[in-house]
Amino acid sequence: MKHSSAILIAILALIAGYFTHSILNKSVTLPTESSHKMTLELLGEIISEKAETVKGDGPIWEFQISGIPMACITDKNYDRMRIIAPIVEASQLTDEHRQIMLESNYHNALDARYATSNGVLYSTFIHPLSPLKKAQVESALRQVAELAKTFGTTYSSGELSFGSQGTEM
Repeated sequence: MKHSSAILIAILALIAGYFTHSILNKSVTLPTESSHKMTLELLGEIISEKAETVKGDGPIWEFQISGIPMACITDKNYDRMRIIAPIVEASQLTDEHRQIMLESNYHNALDARYATSNGVLYSTFIHPLSPLKKAQVESALRQVAELAKTFGTTYSSGELSFGSQGTEM
């Protein structure tokens, strides 16, 4: 009985020490932009700030950035969003284009990607809506526009490159 009491006291002392340490070392986090969830309203404000022209007010916006026609499509029920920019009809793609785009998706596209749907090649950014921060949306808008713009040349989002095309792994 004494042995189990000693173990119980030791366990309680450890738990008390843990909680005391946690309380004393806990930092207070004040609400900031980074703690807010992305909403359709905030997303619309960001698009309006960055785009040259905007049609729509959610859940779908059509706009232009750097002369590139783009759209943002959201689904609030599934907490998803995508920013897209049509580039060319998929039937015009060569095998060389496809190979370079796959390598670009790995090395040069960063968060934007090349994708096809309904016979069209797009530059796209697809992400859950609520965890996005303003800076991420702004970066995504730039990346999608730049990836569309550089199709056929550098195939780059312009943000960052991991290695170079053709790099052996």
